[in-house]
Amino acid sequence: MKKALTLLIATLLAMVTANAQTPAEVPTGPGTRFHIQSAMNFGKNQGGYWDVPGIFQPNMSISRGANIQVYDLDVHHDRYFTFYPSTVPGYYEIQVGLTNETRIDIQGAKGPTTPNGSNVQVWDRTNLTNQRFLLHHLGNGRFKIYDQNSGKALCLANRSSSNRSNVHIWDDHNGPWMEWYLIDVKTKKPFVPYSKTPDFFIKNKSFSYKSGGMVSRSEGKAKVKAIQGNAILMEVSGTNHNSDVPPGQPTETKFSHVIEIRYENGKYIYLPDIYNPGELSADGKTLSFSGDAYMEFVVEEPTVKPRPTTRPTKR
Repeated sequence: MKKALTLLIATLLAMVTANAQTPAEVPTGPGTRFHIQSAMNFGKNQGGYWDVPGIFQPNMSISRGANIQVYDLDVHHDRYFTFYPSTVPGYYEIQVGLTNETRIDIQGAKGPTTPNGSNVQVWDRTNLTNQRFLLHHLGNGRFKIYDQNSGKALCLANRSSSNRSNVHIWDDHNGPWMEWYLIDVKTKKPFVPYSKTPDFFIKNKSFSYKSGGMVSRSEGKAKVKAIQGNAILMEVSGTNHNSDVPPGQPTETKFSHVIEIRYENGKYIYLPDIYNPGELSADGKTLSFSGDAYMEFVVEEPTVKPRPTTRPTKR
């Protein structure tokens, strides 16, 4: 009875942990394949990529039971991972390489009692819970990946991303050894799931502003005036510097006007015949438009006023 109660409590705790995560939507099917890289290496070097040991030729088969480790990136197909929807909403199966029925799998599959350190391995597709994974987006392309069977997170052994370091599961905690980037094989860029709402302008209200082209540039401030559906109205003001004016005319003029930016399918769009869709910086603080001209919004941090110092009362 005591053993059954312990198992029930563990199951409930695992369910609470899993349910606390917000499932991210990722592209599925062979049209989008990913490399998966540790956050410990992303932006620093070409190490920390998921790898199947022993694959050193393009068409080598991938053996069931092989552990997933990390290694420097190469061109072999064991570095390709493709997501497919599972039978449970919010969870995905992860196909390994250019195979059809090979999946990422958690060894043991004992539910919430699956021990820390259990291997992340390659196995034939079973449609069981230890082959279903939830991706929780932490922001700017960083993910935690949770196994449905145990509720634990995929993690680097010994907090190391050195070549041949094992990938296993562990109780959820914070650290880059538990965080992963999905690198699009074609574009070489990290996948960032888009929000349904224009969060850059919802979460931030005041910005420094720059724009320009061949003969002029503008600098000043910008603030959110209104958000109406997918339209963001921005009030921009500052100084325009124009180098293409007749002699004797002012080269600097003040401006203040309202511009409209559209948020469509996860992209910020302004005058698409001039600008490409806006790009967010990795830290989420800058939105840049480029093309025949440029425009940039940089989040202004609120000014912290120093606390007044009080002199001790004379006695």
